[in-house]
Amino acid sequence: MTCRVLSSSWKYIDISRQDPAADVLIARVNRSLITEPLSPRITASQTDEGNVVVTFTKVNCSDAGTYICVMNDDTPVKIQSPDSVLNIRRIPSVPVFDLTGHQIVGSSLNTHHKHKCTGDVGYPAGKFKVQYAAAGSSLFSELPVSNIDNTPSEWLCNSTERTMEFEIDFQPDMDGGVIRCDIYSSDNSLTTYSNNETIELIPSDICTTKDTVANEIHHPNNCKKYVTCYGGPQGYDTCNGKCVKIENGIFHSCVDCSEDVCPKTDLTTTAVSTTTSGPSYLTCGDISGYIGDAASSQCQITSDDFDAVILSHTSAKSTSTELLGRLTKTAYVAMTTDPIWAGLDLVYYIAGSTKIYQHNDSYCSL
Repeated sequence: MTCRVLSSSWKYIDISRQDPAADVLIARVNRSLITEPLSPRITASQTDEGNVVVTFTKVNCSDAGTYICVMNDDTPVKIQSPDSVLNIRRIPSVPVFDLTGHQIVGSSLNTHHKHKCTGDVGYPAGKFKVQYAAAGSSLFSELPVSNIDNTPSEWLCNSTERTMEFEIDFQPDMDGGVIRCDIYSSDNSLTTYSNNETIELIPSDICTTKDTVANEIHHPNNCKKYVTCYGGPQGYDTCNGKCVKIENGIFHSCVDCSEDVCPKTDLTTTAVSTTTSGPSYLTCGDISGYIGDAASSQCQITSDDFDAVILSHTSAKSTSTELLGRLTKTAYVAMTTDPIWAGLDLVYYIAGSTKIYQHNDSYCSL
């Protein structure tokens, strides 16, 4: 802050911060002798032009306010400068986002399990926003949230650590998407981003197949989470990285994930039979198996009039079809380099008078 001095006939200059009770003296400059500052964080100097410069080496919240320079000479008259305002700013911190395990599709019970965003919103106070990106996308957009609580309610310069609790109306197509919490500075010049959290939805009807409403069951997609069925599903993830073990379908405990406590997820793929023309010569059975284990299926061929059997795969979450392999009567040729299909094998053999080929997934076509 610079006080321009247009007169050479002054004895000393006071720099003060205005206060409703009484002005607070910050520095006093007596020509070349600086008799103050009153704080080690403030220095005062005089330029060759005779101006007085006050420097705050480290600004605190208490320094905010209106400052004046008052020139004193040998007369009782004091000359006061126009006001000079010191505005204090602080950038927001990186927020911390807590997405609870209670991610029930379209459930009113979400009101009992609010998600949380915590961080220093800076000064003047910035604001929280929640953003969402669909599964497989890096494009985030603002996600509407409801029942927002901000604490504490008083916004002071030296106390801007805030927590925002809120609810999310989860929809089925949000599964596998990513949510984060952001803090926008008051002038929108700076944005800080939290950790990303992946959505792992729980079906709203997950408890309807249970014999009692007092059950605890595994999360459908994550062995480190569990679901309680007390009047409705409620999701939890309180094992701090350990896996959940359910005892007798009633009580859970947190155990090391090396224990085989996660339930096997039944995977069923429906086979589809197609032919190029004429009657159906190919009949394939469904494939059932546990994730991580081997699975196989057989297709019965009732005609020798074909050149090759093509095995392809259509994911339940995609409409595109991936070609996996081509099987003739004498050889199998892989058609994919995806390592997930590294163990795939097709075999053609004759059982009595029936021609059969065996594969381990998807559907086949002549």
